Amino acid sequence: MKKTTAAAAAALLLLTCASCSSGRMPSLQIKAQQDCTIIYGDKRYQCTLSFPGNDIKVITINSPESLSGMTFRSSGGRSTVSYGGLICRTDKSILPENSFPSRIYVIMDDLKKEGPITELSESGDGFCYSGKNDREFKVKADKDGNITEIII
Repeated sequence: MKKTTAAAAAALLLLTCASCSSGRMPSLQIKAQQDCTIIYGDKRYQCTLSFPGNDIKVITINSPESLSGMTFRSSGGRSTVSYGGLICRTDKSILPENSFPSRIYVIMDDLKKEGPITELSESGDGFCYSGKNDREFKVKADKDGNITEIII
């Protein structure tokens, strides 16, 4: 009886380990549009990230309420910031390099290349992708690789 129980436990352990090691963490899914949380220092933003075409990136803030509807758009070398009916367009980005939209643009470009990802680990019910370009960042994703949070 003891040998049967031990053998069953060993078989279960082997099956569990085999399924864990054979499972591959998914690649990040960079979709045409997705909602996620962006944490920038001590600030937390609920945003919609959109990628409607070649080199076009759009970030729309959904919360906090005071910024809801603010939209940042980058296309080629052009930049647009809009909020409450006001629109500012320039041929060159008017945003500081360390602003959260500028940082998100760089991170999203880098993630498409997957070059700057330096670490990949399981995190709760998903995965955490860590990386570094000119600064460190983390991207959390669900079990299917859909981005849920970006920490910069």
